[in-house]
Amino acid sequence: MKDRLCLNPVSIHPIIMSKNLFLLYVGLLFNISLFAQTIPIHHSSEGIYEFMDEMASLKLVDLNSAIKPYSRQFIADQLQNLNEFQSLLNKRQKNQLSFYLKEFEKELGNSAIQDNLYERIRTIKHPHNRRADLFFYRDSLFTFWVNPIGGYQYYSNQNLNFHHQWVGAEAGAYIGDNWSVYVSFRDNTISSNKMKSTELTPEVGQDNKSGPYYSDMRGGIYYTWDWGSAGFVKDHMIWGNNYNGSTIISGRTPSFPMFKLNLKPVKWFDFNYVHAWLISEVVDSNRIFDFGDGAVRQEFYPKYLAANMYSFHLWKHLTASVGNSMVYSNSNVQPAYLIPFILFKSVEHTIAASNENNAQIFFDFSSRNIKNLHLYGTFYIDEVNFGRMFDPETHSNWFGYKAGFRLWDFPLQNVSFTAEYTRTNPMIYKHYYPTSTFESNHYNLGHYLRDNAQQYYVSLDYLPIANLRTKIFWQYEEKGPDYPDIRNDPNNSVLGKKFMGNVEWQNTSWGFKVSYEMFHDARIFGELISRNITAIDQVTLDKYTASQYQGKTFTYSLGANFNF
Repeated sequence: MKDRLCLNPVSIHPIIMSKNLFLLYVGLLFNISLFAQTIPIHHSSEGIYEFMDEMASLKLVDLNSAIKPYSRQFIADQLQNLNEFQSLLNKRQKNQLSFYLKEFEKELGNSAIQDNLYERIRTIKHPHNRRADLFFYRDSLFTFWVNPIGGYQYYSNQNLNFHHQWVGAEAGAYIGDNWSVYVSFRDNTISSNKMKSTELTPEVGQDNKSGPYYSDMRGGIYYTWDWGSAGFVKDHMIWGNNYNGSTIISGRTPSFPMFKLNLKPVKWFDFNYVHAWLISEVVDSNRIFDFGDGAVRQEFYPKYLAANMYSFHLWKHLTASVGNSMVYSNSNVQPAYLIPFILFKSVEHTIAASNENNAQIFFDFSSRNIKNLHLYGTFYIDEVNFGRMFDPETHSNWFGYKAGFRLWDFPLQNVSFTAEYTRTNPMIYKHYYPTSTFESNHYNLGHYLRDNAQQYYVSLDYLPIANLRTKIFWQYEEKGPDYPDIRNDPNNSVLGKKFMGNVEWQNTSWGFKVSYEMFHDARIFGELISRNITAIDQVTLDKYTASQYQGKTFTYSLGANFNF
């Protein structure tokens, strides 16, 4: 698609108004637009996402950071334009830009096309202006690459020593001017107990299979045109600005298949829609098959998510978004929810015999109008009922919100300071029908603390040189009672439940993290984290926290990874 890039000059003295700044103004006036194809960059690629965020805070690029992932081509186009304004960057930023320009050369197409397959493969040893790949091929119609995936991480604290290792491969291809495909496979082995879906951690969830092994298979196919793209993928997605867990869609669940649509007909507006096939893990009693000798096959109830987001770029670097979603469960896909632009709650009134579906409305705000400062917030409303919205005794509008900011070059250059507060009121994300909860594989689609919880988070990031990132952070989290959604019992009404009536689980943590990307996709990392996690009883503690992190612990971890 044609991703729009708007470039703004920073405030500088008129004396140094140069050719670069003149070109910057030209980019603004004419709204530079480049053709693009779509292969997403997974949100675990922290380096490039943090760099784009930094450039946006410097007012050099304009991002809709409420919708992730970004496409490789979108990032490449922005990097290409940034390359024209290196005079506005410091030494570390220039080196970082040069590093990423090589990473995204596949999309920029700056290297010459070789005359034969042997020459194309041989360039792996001497990639010149692009990163090295295990296999890379390019001609006038077809671009294709393959890379391995591998890594190992060791953990140790007072309770347990354990490790996590992974191996796999990824591939991507651009075909003609419109088509793109990608696959990514990772096979994991963990020596400790596998993560439970109830654990309150931001780590991406694991599949429901028993044993120490689990896999993650992602991939998709996209068709892209000059003002939009459509694709069918199995992947993660994040909706809502955040630096420590989104309240809307957090990307924490195991990946699931979805149809995605993105439209950007004008520079001041873009639209995103998904229809996803979630995993309910609720067994359909009518579809249990006994084959004898203990061989039993069970099937889950189907579960779906329809969601859209309208984003309005009100001014340069100021974006307001509004959207709604519906979780529903029927034997078949509901055609009405395949209409991307509608209010799903309104449609439910005419197609559902009862309140079996679960509707949400959400808002997102992001401002980078002040140089070096990113202000953002999200507001999530569940179980919308406007008639009782403001009645604290009987309200049915359970809601959550997040507010925060990130300040760059404070207190020193190459330093960022982040502060974030998150609150989720009782009952959000839940539903009376287990097939309509805001979950997939029992992992919450929204914030990892789930409902009736709050979090304070601050961090200080320092980037002394290109590809080296250090972080000091502190967070305080607490969670109140886990009220059941029992709507047919007047003595256990879900309406008007008190926020944080008492604290049943608490986590105070601080830590230090460091990572260094030695070359493209190859990095080493380590962390030291002090945790104090307590609960009202052992049952609650076991429910929300893995045994190795219970109580007061000091955990150190070292690891290496090739490919994100």
